[in-house]
Amino acid sequence: MLAVTTIHSDAIDTEDIIAELLAPGAGGDGSPVAGVLFASLDYDSAALVAAVNARHPGIALAGCTANGTLSHLDYHTDGVLLMLLSGDGVDFEIGVGRGLRADIAGAARAAATGAARRGERPALVLVFPDALAGDMVEVVDAIVGAYGPSPPPIFGGSAADDWRFTGTSQFARDQVLTDAVVVLACYGPLEVTSGVAAGWQPIGAPMTVTAADGAVVRRIDGRTPREILDQHFPGFGIHELLDHPLAVFPNPLDPKDFYLRALMRLGDDGSAVAYGSVPLNATVRLTIATSAQVLAAAVDSLDAALDGAAAPPELLLVISCAGRQTILGTECGVEQLGMRSRLAARGLPDVPMVGFYSYGEIGRIEGGSPRFHNETCVTVAVRSVPRAGGV
Repeated sequence: MLAVTTIHSDAIDTEDIIAELLAPGAGGDGSPVAGVLFASLDYDSAALVAAVNARHPGIALAGCTANGTLSHLDYHTDGVLLMLLSGDGVDFEIGVGRGLRADIAGAARAAATGAARRGERPALVLVFPDALAGDMVEVVDAIVGAYGPSPPPIFGGSAADDWRFTGTSQFARDQVLTDAVVVLACYGPLEVTSGVAAGWQPIGAPMTVTAADGAVVRRIDGRTPREILDQHFPGFGIHELLDHPLAVFPNPLDPKDFYLRALMRLGDDGSAVAYGSVPLNATVRLTIATSAQVLAAAVDSLDAALDGAAAPPELLLVISCAGRQTILGTECGVEQLGMRSRLAARGLPDVPMVGFYSYGEIGRIEGGSPRFHNETCVTVAVRSVPRAGGV
């Protein structure tokens, strides 16, 4: 059985958070062998990481700074969330790739390789990269490629810094890093299922990206993104960019298969900078969504993860987008409440749920390859299963 202990706090001072981390009984039953830590930027990350390692020497700790945290306990725009893990036959490895800005693909491969075991395939891989270090699509592609033609389930989210865009942190064992990617590979008999949903609905006719340079979209159907946005949304303001991400269709013949690419800013030449690369010649459409649709999508992602599982999970990991958080505003806590309510309605009120708000989500639809998403909610359901031939 996978044992999960959660500590979730929005205490004002780092010292008060540390007191909770070090409190008797805070480690749960037994000795945790791995941990995942998410922390808002205003806390002293180095002190938090040191406290976790002091309380649990040798722990395989991973995580990053976050724009907010959520769990079965609460939702906090500013806070610290620590998940501690242990279980019979379940083990963990940490991999780190440094220097993302200099060699993004090489650093990502190094992280995957560092968490690898010869002859053993991980049951789950969690990835936490520095979102400000380059194109996160390259990170995902390199990690997927490192595992060969049949990669394990790969999920995660890129570190955030409360929309400051000055620097994020990644956590690996007893280190606080930047310009890095951290991988936590989980080994052992685990069943992993997932759900991916956003809530945005494509509108208008399909269009083709006719000029692009990585994350810079210069022309769509021969026109600038600004021209297209102005046409569809008269009076459009720059503050509304997150409201209308691009839907990108890998297979133009499948109108239901798309991922979102949020637009960060518009250039003086009318181009748009996205939170991740957009392929040249890709089929795209504009999107719209109401708050109700965005909130419903979080529950949809939860349902998909639960429906794919053979039995109730022992852990739910949720990676939601900081863009969703911004659009929902004061309603953002309803996302967590909606997921908790659905768990209760399905007779699963006690399943541990942990998550954070990221600058981009890594997830896959069941049967598909991992993708880098924007403005999306990814839910991962995990449970331990008997080993083949064992009990």
